[in-house]
Amino acid sequence: MEGFQGYSPPEPPKPAPTKMSVMALVALILAGLGILGCMVLTVWNIALNVQVSDLQQANAALQRKTSDLADQHTNVEHEQSIIKQVAVFNYLSHSIEEAVVTDDFIVDKITFTPTGDGELKSVLIDVENQPDIDLDYNGDGTYNVSKTQLRAKAVKLIQAAEDYYGSDNEAPEWTESTLVTLTVKNYDIGDYADGKFLFVDEY
Repeated sequence: MEGFQGYSPPEPPKPAPTKMSVMALVALILAGLGILGCMVLTVWNIALNVQVSDLQQANAALQRKTSDLADQHTNVEHEQSIIKQVAVFNYLSHSIEEAVVTDDFIVDKITFTPTGDGELKSVLIDVENQPDIDLDYNGDGTYNVSKTQLRAKAVKLIQAAEDYYGSDNEAPEWTESTLVTLTVKNYDIGDYADGKFLFVDEY
């Protein structure tokens, strides 16, 4: 064989891949896919958490806005109720003035003072004297009649005004404890509440 040119020994055959190397390759591919899947899931989870957080913030903002709107609606209803009561008070004032009379007094001016909730807090009644009692008027809210007589006359007028007022179903309640101040020509006569009339000099 010496000197035989162009001859090269045949290459030894490559060993066929073993079962173990195939399984390792499959395991490596599966591991890679698993890692890739975990990465995808992690990114997806982060994005989902961001969306959930955004939705929670949007929901909280919506709840605050809804609460604010509900409060505004309540405030508007409250203000409308007060405006309505003031309108009723004004209407009744004009209706009662010079319409409520007794043998002794004429209601010249009546003013209703509401509470912050639009209820009736107090009443101020300024009267004019009828001719007979005007003869007994001394001025400055005093009369030449006994306190018992004057008290009865004052209570009679106040009850007449209250009855007229109570005929309006839209009006806030005039109760026994509602303070009523009675004046004549803007001079104090006394106050009425809880069924008792007290003259200014009895306080």
